[in-house]
Amino acid sequence: SSPPSAQRIFVAGATGFIGNAVVFALLEAGAHVTALIPAGRTLHSGTRHERLRVVEGDAWNRGSLTGRSRGHQAVIHLVGSVREDPTRGHSYHHLNVDSLQNITRMAVGDGVPLFVYLSAAAAPWLRQPSTSPSPAANPMTRTARLAPAWAP
Repeated sequence: SSPPSAQRIFVAGATGFIGNAVVFALLEAGAHVTALIPAGRTLHSGTRHERLRVVEGDAWNRGSLTGRSRGHQAVIHLVGSVREDPTRGHSYHHLNVDSLQNITRMAVGDGVPLFVYLSAAAAPWLRQPSTSPSPAANPMTRTARLAPAWAP
C-alpha cells in the first residue's frame, strides 16, 4: 500500500464542520486533497496549502460534478443536513439522499475505487425504530471499521 502522501482524496462537503476538520486532518497526514465547495464559499480555515485543491461544484447538480473526482483514490461524502427547510424545497431527502446519489454517481463514473459516506445521526430510519428496517435489510445502518489504505 501507498503512504498517505501518495493518496489523492476528494472531499465533498468540505465547508461543513466535519468536512473542514477532515480536510485538514488529511492534509496533516500527508494526503493530497481536493475539496468540493459550493460557489462563493470558502473553507473555515482558509484555502492555502500546497496539497489542497479547491473546486467549486453543486452536490445537487450532477453536471457540475462530472470528472471532478477522476484520478483520486477515495471520495469522502460529508454533504447533508438534519435541518429541513420546506419553504426552500430542502427536504431531508433532497439534502441527504439526492446529494449522496449525485456524489456516488460522480465517483463511480470517475472510476474512484473507495467511497466513504458519513450520515447524520438523526437519519429518519434511526429516529423511528418501530418502522425502521432491520440492519440486514438496510445497508445504511451497517457499520464497519475503516482503516486507511496505507495502514499496515
